[in-house]
Amino acid sequence: MARNSVRKVLVEGVPEVPGVDRGSSLDPYLDAVRALHESCAGNVVRVREELLTRHRLEVGYSTLTAFCRSKGIGVAEKIPAGRYHFDPGQEMQHDTSPHTPLIQGQARKLQCASLVLCFSRRRFMKVFTRWTAFEARCFLTEAIVYFGGSSKECMIDNSSVIIARGTGSNAVPSLDMNALAQRFGFAFHAHAVGDANRSARVERPFDHVERNFYAGRDFSSIPDLNSQLRAWCDRVNSTPIRSLGGASPDQLFLLEKGSLQPLPC
Repeated sequence: MARNSVRKVLVEGVPEVPGVDRGSSLDPYLDAVRALHESCAGNVVRVREELLTRHRLEVGYSTLTAFCRSKGIGVAEKIPAGRYHFDPGQEMQHDTSPHTPLIQGQARKLQCASLVLCFSRRRFMKVFTRWTAFEARCFLTEAIVYFGGSSKECMIDNSSVIIARGTGSNAVPSLDMNALAQRFGFAFHAHAVGDANRSARVERPFDHVERNFYAGRDFSSIPDLNSQLRAWCDRVNSTPIRSLGGASPDQLFLLEKGSLQPLPC
């Protein structure tokens, strides 16, 4: 560090030397980049080609993308996601997602079903070769028995497997699904179309299972996969989570279990 810089820090009492903004060689072309980004429908590769053709300016792709980000070109404004608080036993969330794990070396397209208790984050997951109302009833029954009870409400998307008509707050479950809900003492509620964040408790574990469970595993059969998946869920449920203050879903479940709707006799 130069002596003058040290002297300036001592005189001004500033703990860090301010960084030097050297700007970018693309700064003089800011307006051109903006215009090209719009005319090229956001394709940065084409913007790069047009800069070379029209302005004889050769620039690296990574340099151009970094410049666009720094100037807010093509960067959508992030809308803060809603935050939801759940009391013990208040809500559980259910959804499915298409997954392609390896079964004897072959990628199989399966449906992964998940049910999550919102307060404790305790989860139950299972894969199916198909997904109809029958599989949905079987899965929800098995998951609720696994938890030892159900929450008062079950948030779902607007899937026709469960919903007979309507969407969002106007959604009406089919008769057999409504009978299942009444048997276990809960009610289905569908979130608004496009509001996936409302069911984030069940959405996020799908990415987790794809990245941390399927990766590097080849299963001998679907029953083998489901057996290992259940054991994996047990481990995840017993693992402390930083966002839960270092508690595990199983620890929080001890607080939630007494608020669940009891299993029918």
